[in-house]
Amino acid sequence: MNRKLLWAVLAIGLALVIAPLALSLPSKAAAGQRMMSGFQPIMQPDQVKTTAYYYNQVFVPLGTVTPMMSAQNLAKFQAYLKGFGSVQTDAAKLVPLLAQAMKMTPAQIQACCRTCRRCSATSTGCSGRCSRTSASSARCLRG
Repeated sequence: MNRKLLWAVLAIGLALVIAPLALSLPSKAAAGQRMMSGFQPIMQPDQVKTTAYYYNQVFVPLGTVTPMMSAQNLAKFQAYLKGFGSVQTDAAKLVPLLAQAMKMTPAQIQACCRTCRRCSATSTGCSGRCSRTSASSARCLRG
């Protein structure tokens, strides 16, 4: 027999002996047994029957939902996402218009909105009405 072939067989044999020890497979086998013991209660025939019932009666009928994700519906969804870009453009125009209507500066309107956001994050909340103080800075009036 060819010596190179014998060396290859020897290397493969050593790898098959050393690899499981290097990967700590004996300790993992004990952990696997503990896991199987933990699953023992749900592997009983009545539990398996219940699980099969749930699968067949709940998940299989949900398979009819999948066709809703057609190429046509995905294209429509992508169009909705593109529309959000124009909402941001319109929102950028809204602050100056609101500031003009309330006779405030855009910075004061933005400060008022930040204050109202902080108020609404608290448990007490606030009315969301903004007014100018004597220093002409916006604040959120409570209650």
